This record gives sequence, structure tokens and C-alpha cells, in this order.
Amino acid sequence: MSDDSPTEQIHEDILERARESHHQWINWAAGTAALLAALAAISGELSNRYLTESSRDQIQANDHWGQYQGKSIKASVLRTKMELLAALDKPGAEKDRSKLEEYEHDLDALKEQAEYRETSSESSLARHEGIERGVTLFHLGIAVVAIAVLTRRQSFWYLSLLAGVVGVVFLVQAFWPHV
Repeated sequence: MSDDSPTEQIHEDILERARESHHQWINWAAGTAALLAALAAISGELSNRYLTESSRDQIQANDHWGQYQGKSIKASVLRTKMELLAALDKPGAEKDRSKLEEYEHDLDALKEQAEYRETSSESSLARHEGIERGVTLFHLGIAVVAIAVLTRRQSFWYLSLLAGVVGVVFLVQAFWPHV
């Protein structure tokens, strides 16, 4: 575990109590705390990865929308120029027509890319949030295991096991295909 872990001291206290105890279940509780701490650490890293991925995709989507707006403005200015020349019975330049077609083609591609990145960002963010629920329950389970060991009440250990199982359910749900 890292030095920054809020549960590191709790985990060390549990291990110390387990070494001193004559109750077999306390050794199992210490193992439960170690397992929950490992799950919390791994899940925390996964959660951070998906949050970073979501942020990057959202930034790229914003970049594509910015390019979309720029091309849209250029197309609008060029279209206005062509309409103004037509109203004055002046011939429009062929390069203006081809440039307008290029802008309009680029707009479709930019919109598609921006929407794809937005969808990807939302998916990664949903995964992050699901994993974070699991991390929270793993940390809660560690705290409850500490209470069980300190008070020598086995019922709290069972409650910590339940928190761990629910945390695993949240973790699995985060990777379940979203419909």
C-alpha cells in the first residue's frame, strides 16, 4: 500500500491485533482487510485511468467542435460572398465554390469525430463512477473490519464482507456493457 492510503494505519492495526488474538476469525478478518485494501488500490488506479480517458476524449471533442465552428463560419462568410456577387450579377469564382464544398465536407467529418469523442468520454466517465462506488465500499469494508477486530465482534466482520461483495458487484457492473 502507498503512504497516501487512508486505510494503511487501520490495516496495520488490524494485523497487529490479529497476531495477538486467540480467535481464529480475527485472522480471517485481517485477511479480509488485506484483500479489500488490494481491491481498493487496484480499483482506484482503474478509476483514475477511466477518468483521465474521459477527460482526454472530452478535450478532443471540444477541439473538434471548435474546428467545426471555425469551418462553419468560413463557409457562411464564403456563401454570403457568393450570394452577394450573384445579387450584383457578378460571376463567382470556381475556387470559391470548390472551397465551400470542401468546408461543407469537412463539417460532416468534424461533427462525426466530435460526437464519437463525446460518446467515448461519457462511457469512460460512467465506468469511472461505477468503479469509484466499488472503491468506496472497499474502504468502508476495511473500516468495518477494523471495528470488528477492535471490538472483537464477529458480526461487524460479516458486515465488512458484505461491503466487499457489494463493492465487487459495482466493479463488475462498471465493465458490463451499457445498453
